[in-house]
Amino acid sequence: MKLRRRLLLHQAIMDNVIEQLFLESQRLSDVNQEWEYEEFERLVEIRQSIADQIDSLSDQQRARLRQLQQFDDKIVTNMQRLMQEAQDGISRLNSSRKQKNAYSHADNLGSFMFDEKK
Repeated sequence: MKLRRRLLLHQAIMDNVIEQLFLESQRLSDVNQEWEYEEFERLVEIRQSIADQIDSLSDQQRARLRQLQQFDDKIVTNMQRLMQEAQDGISRLNSSRKQKNAYSHADNLGSFMFDEKK
């Protein structure tokens, strides 16, 4: 009896997590919206927690997970957009550092004064 209750509780928890994953995937698949990387990080964590439990999922739960594939392309597109923004930001920082270093090296050369005798 306890084992059955524990199994039902586990299934109910997994149903809840899978539904949470479904709703979050649906939300983050909106390509017209700007998302923060932390939201995708949380999505990946939820997916990983389900993947860790994949052997204990029911056929119905597995079918629900297969429905998530409809969102994958859009989610990847949004993640790639964030990655491109990060790469652009890094490039701007590197360019700024190069310019700053070019000017700071000129300052380190020192200056010399020459006196002329008249």
